[in-house]
Amino acid sequence: MDSTKLAVRTQALLTKVKGNSDLGADAREAAELVAELQPVLRFLEHRYYVEQDPLVADIEYDTLFRTLKDLESRYPELIHPDSPTQRIHQGLIESFDKVEHLTPMISLDNTTNLEELRLFHISILENLGVLQAGNESQAWRTRAKDLGDTLIESAPQDDLFSESTAGDLFTNLDGADLRYNVEPKFDGAGIALLYENNALIRGASRGNGRMGDDITANIRTIRALPLTVPLQDHGIVRMEVRGEAIIRLSDFEKVNERRTQAGEAPFANPRNACAGSLRLQDPTEVDQRMLSAFIYHISYMELADGTDPIQRYPKHTDRLELLQSLGFPVPEYGPSDGIDGTYRLCQEWAEKRDSLAYEIDGCVIKVDDVATQEQLGSTAHHPRWAVAYKIAARQSTTRLLDIELNVGRTGAVTPVAHLEPVALGGVVISRASLFNFPLVQKLDIRVGDTVLVERAGDVIPHVVKTIPDLRPPEATAVIPPEECPSCQSELVWDEPAAGDEVTGKVLRCVNYRCESQRVERIRHFASRGAMDIDGFGEAMAAQLVGAALIRDVADIFTLTMEQILPLERMAQTSAENLLRAIDEARDRPCWRLLTGLGIRHVGTKVAQVLCTTYGSIHALAEAPSDDIAEIDGIGTVLAASISAWFRNPESQALLERLKTLGVRMEDPEQPSQASDALAGEIFVFTGSLERFSRQEAETVVALHGGKAVGSVSKKTTRVVAGPGAGSKLRKAESLSIPVMSEQEFLDYLDTYGIDIS
Repeated sequence: MDSTKLAVRTQALLTKVKGNSDLGADAREAAELVAELQPVLRFLEHRYYVEQDPLVADIEYDTLFRTLKDLESRYPELIHPDSPTQRIHQGLIESFDKVEHLTPMISLDNTTNLEELRLFHISILENLGVLQAGNESQAWRTRAKDLGDTLIESAPQDDLFSESTAGDLFTNLDGADLRYNVEPKFDGAGIALLYENNALIRGASRGNGRMGDDITANIRTIRALPLTVPLQDHGIVRMEVRGEAIIRLSDFEKVNERRTQAGEAPFANPRNACAGSLRLQDPTEVDQRMLSAFIYHISYMELADGTDPIQRYPKHTDRLELLQSLGFPVPEYGPSDGIDGTYRLCQEWAEKRDSLAYEIDGCVIKVDDVATQEQLGSTAHHPRWAVAYKIAARQSTTRLLDIELNVGRTGAVTPVAHLEPVALGGVVISRASLFNFPLVQKLDIRVGDTVLVERAGDVIPHVVKTIPDLRPPEATAVIPPEECPSCQSELVWDEPAAGDEVTGKVLRCVNYRCESQRVERIRHFASRGAMDIDGFGEAMAAQLVGAALIRDVADIFTLTMEQILPLERMAQTSAENLLRAIDEARDRPCWRLLTGLGIRHVGTKVAQVLCTTYGSIHALAEAPSDDIAEIDGIGTVLAASISAWFRNPESQALLERLKTLGVRMEDPEQPSQASDALAGEIFVFTGSLERFSRQEAETVVALHGGKAVGSVSKKTTRVVAGPGAGSKLRKAESLSIPVMSEQEFLDYLDTYGIDIS
């Protein structure tokens, strides 16, 4: 069955399943439903784990999965070895080397309410032999159903659900300890890290659960993760840990801002951006994605003395404390005696979800005692000792009224959805991103459709999918335009960067004189992240371009009182303030000008690195592309874009005009040289310095004829590395550049009679 038919079948099944508790009344009906559910769930898993492009909300997938699981439990003869309930999700990407996990990375079973949590608890008691299958077990299941989501405030000593009596009840149950631990469930990408002899030797993705992708080079870019840990101090020879790679919401906004500045499509959400980033072939690009991580499980541990790790670290919480002491980022966690107590903690997480710095989609409840975990074991799909509690997503349905075309400063033409206003996360939403036309066509989104809209934190709302079953007859397909909506120039398709699987093709206007692009370029130049001209926003840029007062960014510095005073909402004081702000912008640091020029792929961070390295726009313009590419964090794609921009005659003319108009093209010179003892030397300082600051060291180098730069390249002559040195030290070693400690640097200066004090 092709993907279109499976997508249609998915929606039909969701409609059939939702709110219907009488499914599979007889074996024949159950067999028909199972035959429908299995291929649909495999299709949804492929979309989620392999394509990183989920078709339905998580809660809808969970509904279908639970339906299949329920049918198979009632009719075991319908269980197939290839059923999604019996096999681990597929997700291996062929472009990476395959590695085998030391223990399988299986999924978690899901719950969505207190009744299901109590049923999970009952199943644990059954597996431990505390509850006998049959009448006793069924009585408790009936009680769980009758209670629903009602918490027990007081209960007799033998109540299985009450947290007030749980401490006595759940200890010493034939040696088992059923205290629980509750942690946040991160919305990111699963990772497994293997450490040996104190060092990270392998990082792997989840893959199909048994085999993953070797993504060690990409894992090393995650600064939250230690590359070395003091395992031997704890008598540990080898250890594998599991966790989740994420992008914090504040970093996600920065990443999307950079992509927008570079003329690239923004990411839909942190989860997709994170998963796609880990599969990029270029670690330099991964580093730009600002990934973070949390580690929450030790999956394998080998002790030097041969002791069973359970004897030394018998509880899951003991192991979290060990991870924390080793320097791993560990999630906040909380113990709970009773299953009702875990529900309270889950509700607390749900309430503070909007204030978190990262995305979560629920909580994970785990049996704390590791021996009990091993006693309970796992199914082919999930551990019996842990379960996920899913929090409802910040999603809502509304109607798509129209699609507006937006032209960015680099010519990218993107669709924006106009919606019937809908409340989402405490905000009324009437516009949402559609990202690009290939995605609109892939999801078959049409004007008039009912669509699912999602808002994650403060991220721009976006359309997740359409609901075909609610499509009106008059709904109209969205056809990508052939002409620019602003200047009517022919549009071209621009392929995404190699290896970037997250964003699709971009429709682009290549007419540099397009008015919409001109407005966006001028707005960007004056923005806070670039030249920071106060009072010069999008409305001002549009007014000035519309009145033919400016054609490019250099014209900003030719504006006069006579020109701007007649503009709409412009009073004498406002005009004076604007002209003063423009004049002050002439003396901005070099990196702000470089950012404002709008070179593709050059955002704030890249501009700062380039200006630190070259010191002036002129020096950068003269630099060979190969030299630029050698700078840490740049690479060939960025270097080619930079060189191409500076070779363009229009760019050269623009720079000449800016220089003539008094815009600073270089950063201030260092104080006069005291000597030329370090002439020809190019230093890089990395890590922490104890006896002086990095700025003091760089100043001394400059005073004696040397140069201090922020990035390692083939031109670097010496690297001074202190504690905490990372990627710069590794690059220096790979290029065989001399590396010295802080004391060795002082001794080196002393040979020239240079005193840094």
